Amino acid sequence: MSKKTILVAGLIVAGFAGGLGSGVVLNQKVMAAAAEAAVEKDLGGGAPTKVLLDNSKMRVTLITFQKGTVRQGDMQRRADQLIVYLDDGDFKTVPRPGAAPNPNRGPRPTGPVTCDPIKDCGPIRLDGMPSANPHALGTIAWHPEGSLTPTLQVNSTYRALYVELKK
Repeated sequence: MSKKTILVAGLIVAGFAGGLGSGVVLNQKVMAAAAEAAVEKDLGGGAPTKVLLDNSKMRVTLITFQKGTVRQGDMQRRADQLIVYLDDGDFKTVPRPGAAPNPNRGPRPTGPVTCDPIKDCGPIRLDGMPSANPHALGTIAWHPEGSLTPTLQVNSTYRALYVELKK
């Protein structure tokens, strides 16, 4: 599958997710923690970025996470985000010391993924099945505005499109 096809598919899914994303309801405890966290300003946490599209509906940013990069977490997402992996995303999320498991992450499904009600959703492969780490090329993940970003340790260089939906 060509990268152009993946980009187009990602943008179509972003538009679809944007319609569903307006009904996001986050756990009150997580929202309280998120309310105390700063809103992310640097989408890639210092990784190289390139804005590919920015209009009144969405911003699409290409981020290249280099092997060995550590992106610090505990930042509020500034918008609803759909992430489309353009390469195999091989990274580890590092939980905060003493942090409870993310209550917005539902159980990992064993069959085709559906996201109703929308919470953190994904990663989902192109065939609609859940993806394990590394997230294969074409995998998507959904994160609602205000949810907290995790700290990432990047095991191998990969690129991802971050599609931010504007109100």
